[in-house]
Amino acid sequence: MTITYTGRWGQVIVDPLQGTLNSSLRRTVDRDQPTTRYALAGERFSKTFEPGGLEAAKMLIQQLIEDGDYPTGENGKHIVECLVAAHISHENGNTPVRVVDTASSRSRRFSWA
Repeated sequence: MTITYTGRWGQVIVDPLQGTLNSSLRRTVDRDQPTTRYALAGERFSKTFEPGGLEAAKMLIQQLIEDGDYPTGENGKHIVECLVAAHISHENGNTPVRVVDTASSRSRRFSWA
C-alpha cells in the first residue's frame, strides 16, 4: 500500500506498512518556472520511520468485527469537515482554518462532492 501526495513542486510517496517515505521535489531555485517544464533537475530524499499503520488497521478490523459500527457517521462527518477546512485554507492563502469554523460552508457545493 502506498499513499502519494502530489503538489505543485513535487510528490511524496509514503508506504505506511513498510515505514518508508520517498520524495521528489523541484529545486527551490526552479520553483518560479512554469510547471510545464518537466525536465528541470530535482531534489530527492528518503526517510524511514517505524510503521504503525498495521497495528492500527488490525485494531480497526477487530473493532468492526466485534462491534459492527465502526467507523461511525460522526467520524465520516469529521473527515468531510477536514476536507472543507483544507479547501478554505487554500482559498485564503493557506492560512490555518479550524475545523469547527467550517459550519458556515454547509450549504456550499465543492467540485469534489
